[in-house]
Amino acid sequence: MITIDDWRCDLGKHLKGREFVYKQYKSINDGNDHDHCSFCTDKFSLLIDEALREGYQTLLEPFVWEGKKYESDEWVCSECFNDFKELLDLKIKDSE
Repeated sequence: MITIDDWRCDLGKHLKGREFVYKQYKSINDGNDHDHCSFCTDKFSLLIDEALREGYQTLLEPFVWEGKKYESDEWVCSECFNDFKELLDLKIKDSE
């Protein structure tokens, strides 16, 4: 059983209670060819061999930095999502 002491939990505990959509990976940042699982740090990419191609994406959150509007997201692989969904109350949203 996964516990709060699992090393991955320390990296992803900030996602407690967040909503996710399961989907094919796509970077929301121009020029970015990959992202990492917020728990285990495995790579998500459509361009890098052996990288994950789909997983759980947080709902996009708008933010402003230096006067420009951006959106942020985080990705979680299926294994980590399943390992931590109960412990951290991770939620699945049917659609965006």
